Parts: sequence; structure tokens; C-alpha cells
Amino acid sequence: MSTETLRSEIDTELRRPSPWAFPPLLEAQYRARNNMTRRGRLMAAMAIAGAVVVAGLGPDWLAGAAVFKPAMMPRIGVALAFLLAALALHRVRQVWLETLLVWVPTLAALGVIQFADDLAMAHDATYVQYFDRVTLGAAIGVMALLLLPTWRFSAVLVTAGSAALALPLLSVLMPHAPPPARQLTPMALAEGLLLLTMVVAMRMETARRTLFLHALRGELSGVALDQANAEVLRLSTTDTLTGFANRRHFDAEIARLWRDRGRTDIGLALIEIDGFSDYIERAGSAEADNTLREISRVVGTGLRQDWDRPGRWQDAAFAALLPSVGREELYLVGERLRQAVAQLAIPYPGQPGRFVSISVGLAWCAGASGHMTAAQALQDADAALFAAKSLGSNKVVLAGDTSVRTSAPAVEAAPYQRGSW
Repeated sequence: MSTETLRSEIDTELRRPSPWAFPPLLEAQYRARNNMTRRGRLMAAMAIAGAVVVAGLGPDWLAGAAVFKPAMMPRIGVALAFLLAALALHRVRQVWLETLLVWVPTLAALGVIQFADDLAMAHDATYVQYFDRVTLGAAIGVMALLLLPTWRFSAVLVTAGSAALALPLLSVLMPHAPPPARQLTPMALAEGLLLLTMVVAMRMETARRTLFLHALRGELSGVALDQANAEVLRLSTTDTLTGFANRRHFDAEIARLWRDRGRTDIGLALIEIDGFSDYIERAGSAEADNTLREISRVVGTGLRQDWDRPGRWQDAAFAALLPSVGREELYLVGERLRQAVAQLAIPYPGQPGRFVSISVGLAWCAGASGHMTAAQALQDADAALFAAKSLGSNKVVLAGDTSVRTSAPAVEAAPYQRGSW
């Protein structure tokens, strides 16, 4: 899905905030993000709930052996159910299974609490005064269990709704339960708490989903801003016609690489299209631009993609900085660039048999003993380029080379491979 489509879905959901599911893509992202932080909270909540159920053995013991012994095993069983649910929640991914792991031990805990309360009242009639506290305490416990961790919304609704139905039924159906009239006040309060749990859960889920949408939209805006900044940087440092670095950026690259070269050999090439001013007049600006693009493509292909730095030097001239290159290797690269352009066989308008060619001036600086500055290297490369054009164009000249190379020795040499040195 495109960024624009995703942003449109986010805006649609923000206009109608709801605790229910998003469209499939947003829902998958929402659940994935929640799962990153919720596992530990869910496990801790279930473990604490199990510990609270076991802690009820203290009041059972105070109520007497008639209460403690029958209630002990059910309480321990429920605590183990909470513990197993906590362990299982660490790996559960299905919504229905997480709902089941919350729902079963919670309802079992309600049953055990009511069972222990009923035993206590049957053993000692004065214990009936604690019924209100037990009922309200059970409702508050369920409310805390469901609202404090980050449960899935469906698990909260199912469990709270089931507890709201089960709590009055358990209180009435248990043997020796107090008269219904005696239970109305605490039961009404408990039911109100459980229904409030569902309302609060809906508001919390809506708030979480809205916050997620705003966060995701902010991230998309940040990505769009980064892309826009990258595009602005690219446009400000790149020659739009050739795709090479523009003159200002290339000057900065020369300064940086020359400063950081250490004891590394470095080569510099100036490449100019022969008679290009006359070519523009004969062929026209549009065709001249096409020729520039084609020649720049050939030059770029002939350089090492991850090492060499090509740039647009002047209207019809390119430059290239070649780090870690030997003197003879530098000459071979220049010769092969010249031959590659010649092999394009771009006809020169109005002059049958003549084709577009380039002249190349090279300067080389040894890292071990060379103390040449970048400005000196550029001056030498420019002088070599002038010498190449003075020899009749379509030539390669290396500054400081005592021999005049008019042939192309690189033709029979090993093919030039990008990244080979």
C-alpha cells in the first residue's frame, strides 16, 4: 500500500474514532505495536491475580477449619490456572485464545470467592456482615484486573460482561446464600462497577487507537520530510543533465578526499568533448543535450561505482577523482574512456566520416612522496587536457609523461573492470 493510501486511511479513522477494528493493514500494525509492550503487563497481571486468590486463604483460616479445608484446593487450583494463563499469554497471538485465557480463570476466581464466602456464612452467621465487602471486592478486583493491563478490547468486554452476569447468579445459587433482599445493595454496586469497566475500557481503547493513528501519521510525515530533504540535497548537489555531481559539490569532494587521502595514491581526470560549441550550432541544443547524456553515461559506466567521483566540470567537460589508482592504471582508464566514446560513433553534423570524440587530461599524485595540492593537481590536469587537444583532439595525455602516446596501448591490455583495484 502506498504512503498516500495509508495516510488517507488514517485520516478517515481519525474522523470517526472508535474502539473497534481498523481496516486490515492498520489493524495489523496496531496489534504488532501493542504486542511489543503488552506481554509483560499481561503476565504480571495474571500472576498477581493468582496471588490475590491464594491470599484469600488467610481469611479462610481465620474463619475456621470448616472454611479453610474445603476452600484450599479450589483456591490453589484457580491460582495455578492464573499462572498457566500467564505463561501461555507470552506466546498467544490469536484474539479468541487470549480472551479465553482471561475469561476462564477470572470466572473461576469469582466462583471460588463466592464459595468461600458461602462456607464462612454457613459456619458462622455473624460472617454475613462481610458479604458486602466480598461482593464489592470481587467486582473491584475484576475491574482492576481488566483495566490496568493492556488487554485486547474483546477480552475485556467478554470477561467483564460474563462477570456481570455470573456475579449475581453465583451469589443467589450458592447454598446458604443470604436472602436476595440483603444482597441488592452490594450487588447493584458490583454490577455498576462491572458495567463501568466496560465503558472505561471502550474509552481507553478509543484513546489508544487515536494515539496510535496520530503517532503513525507523524511517522509518515517524518518520512515524507526526510525524503523531501534528501531530494532537495540531491538537487542541490547534482547536475540534472548528466546525473554527476555539480561543480560546487565536486569542488567540495576534491577538498574532502584530498584532505583525507593520507598516503593513498590519487588520480584526477578532466574530460572534454572535442569541438562541442560547433556541434551545438550544427546539431541544435536538444541533440547536444542528448549527446551529453550519452557520453556522461559511458563515462560513469567506465568508473568504479563505489570509489570514483565523477562531476560536471564545465559545459562540455567532466571531471573524475580516482582514489587508490596507480599511474599506469590511471592512463589506461583515460584511454578506455576515450575509446568507449569513440565506439558510440555519434556522427558530427555536416562533416561526413567525423564522429564525436573526447580529449582527456590526467594528473597523478603519489601518496608516499607526493606533496601536490588539489589546486596543483587541477592545474596539471588542465594543462594535460590542453596538450591533448593541441595534439589534434581525441587524445589522452598524462601530466609529467615524457613520452607522447599517440596510439592506444590499452586496446590489447587486460579489459578494465570496475572495482578491480
